[in-house]
Amino acid sequence: MDSNVGEKIKNSAIIYRWIGIAFFIITGVILLFTGAVFVAIVEVFTGIGIVMLSSLVLYGFGQLIENTQVLRERIEDDSDNKKMFVEQLKVKKRNEVSSVNSKYDNEVTDDIVAKMIEGKIVELENQKKAGKITIEEFDEYLKQLKSK
Repeated sequence: MDSNVGEKIKNSAIIYRWIGIAFFIITGVILLFTGAVFVAIVEVFTGIGIVMLSSLVLYGFGQLIENTQVLRERIEDDSDNKKMFVEQLKVKKRNEVSSVNSKYDNEVTDDIVAKMIEGKIVELENQKKAGKITIEEFDEYLKQLKSK
């Protein structure tokens, strides 16, 4: 019930639209047979217009929910990728600084490297949000950081 809510709302909007159109056409025909031609025409066009507009709003809401779910998943993936990326870089930098043998020195080096990397990633994310770099450039910079 709770999965694919946006899609369910969009499907409901489509069904609502067709049922509404059918309803107003049928009532318009009934009004024509009773002799109220003007009322039938106004009722059909007004009713269909209202149904179309309200189903459009409902469909748009479903699309909004779907887009929000996609963005949430991308943000969660980016967060997980960032954590994994930082860990990989910490291991790589630790291996490069293998001359430091004591446990204390390794922990200090890891903290410094992690802060430097996180600072650079935050800087890149800020540039991406400000529109100074594209998503592709952002990904390329991350690849370059990873290769160092």
